[in-house]
Amino acid sequence: MRALGLWLLATAPALAQATPYDGLWTAGNPLACVEGRDSPDFAVRIEEGVFTGLESSCEMTHPVAVRDMGATLYDMVCMGEGAEWTYRALFATALTGALIQLADGAVIVRQRCRTAP
Repeated sequence: MRALGLWLLATAPALAQATPYDGLWTAGNPLACVEGRDSPDFAVRIEEGVFTGLESSCEMTHPVAVRDMGATLYDMVCMGEGAEWTYRALFATALTGALIQLADGAVIVRQRCRTAP
């Protein structure tokens, strides 16, 4: 029974916790962030292991630190607009402080929002 309990603990997703990427981020103007609606300055929120975009959110699960790169690889478990999907994403912080996200062959660079939306 003890082995089963340890197996369940090891395979259960991690409880929500802060990530080094928590905050409000935009690919647009960081002085004009807009959260929750489509805009050139649309902002995504990362908070306690949840990535929230426009009409969807993803749990950032099973983090793996990428050795000597200051990056983290996540399994993204997403829901939105009546659908569910998964993918893998690599997150890192650039020397400039920008958030770098690599997923499905695309790279998105976002700046931290400097004003409340």
